[in-house]
Amino acid sequence: MSGHRASQFNDTVARAIDEDQLPLAYQPIVSLVTGRIWAFEALLRYVHPELGAISPPSLVEKAKNLGRFDKLTSQIAEKAMIAAAEFRLVEPGIVCMTINVEAGQLAPERLGRFVEDLNNRYPEISLCLELNELGRAGVRADSRAGQPTARSWHPHRARRLWLRRFLGRFARAGADGYSQDRPQPGRRPR
Repeated sequence: MSGHRASQFNDTVARAIDEDQLPLAYQPIVSLVTGRIWAFEALLRYVHPELGAISPPSLVEKAKNLGRFDKLTSQIAEKAMIAAAEFRLVEPGIVCMTINVEAGQLAPERLGRFVEDLNNRYPEISLCLELNELGRAGVRADSRAGQPTARSWHPHRARRLWLRRFLGRFARAGADGYSQDRPQPGRRPR
């Protein structure tokens, strides 16, 4: 990428985050037993008028480099929960909205308190956090260093905050499509 194009890309991503202009797409998660949608995963999608489609990994990496990664993640979480509440008006069986995070973002001084507050604002919908590859590596690294891990993060406050761990692209799921790491709707996490 040329210097001018790289600078334009930096400016484009910074402006899109600062002005909260990055749209989301929502992928339904369907129960294999009932055939009904019970959750959605929020996916970052952006097509710039001049630069074209910008891949989510490129957006995330640039957000990190620009010091805006937590701001981007909080925007995604906020938009996703608003959308989940709207989806619930059409289908009351929607009980979860999933977003991707890295384990370090769950620290209270980063997004932990925000996520907890957001989760409490939507009592009928759980904010499910899917740790990406780097996030899972961070959990392992943190636990070896004796630091709090995503699993130990405020367990007494994590009423509806479920961490979903995935192996590659496949969830360890039971026959009904629910992750075994997550309680079924209506049951409290341990």
